Amino acid sequence: MLIIIPVRRRVYSCPRCKSRLRFFSWIPILKPEWTCRRCGQKFQINAICLATNWAYGFALWSMPIAFILTEFFLIIVAVVQFAVTQTPLLAFLKKWAIGLPLMGVLTALLAALVSFFLGFFVGLMYGMIAVHRRGSKPERPRRRRKKRPADGDSSL
Repeated sequence: MLIIIPVRRRVYSCPRCKSRLRFFSWIPILKPEWTCRRCGQKFQINAICLATNWAYGFALWSMPIAFILTEFFLIIVAVVQFAVTQTPLLAFLKKWAIGLPLMGVLTALLAALVSFFLGFFVGLMYGMIAVHRRGSKPERPRRRRKKRPADGDSSL
């Protein structure tokens, strides 16, 4: 019996124009404030939003690095094995043709999964500190008040 549990997705949107915001970037957000790309409204974001951004950033950086390092070390192992065994080149390449890319992809996915959780934890800690430093209430723009003339001033 298959049980499907509904997952509540968190969608961030601009409070002014209601456009959907995507915080998927290579560089993590460092301030708990964001400017809408559509209308230019500045607003505050919460710690979970910062943590999600940091998690995606960590995962995006770890995947290519893990893939390149895995391929580098596997090619070194393959070259050493080819030199030691003295097998024909075509037979050797058939043996390693599927293994090299597959091991690189699996290692990259595993590194992305681990770094996603690590990035979420680091981003959550950073986000909680940044939101706490900001204060509990977001700053609102102040209205300019008109100067009232003094009581004894007759320059009306």
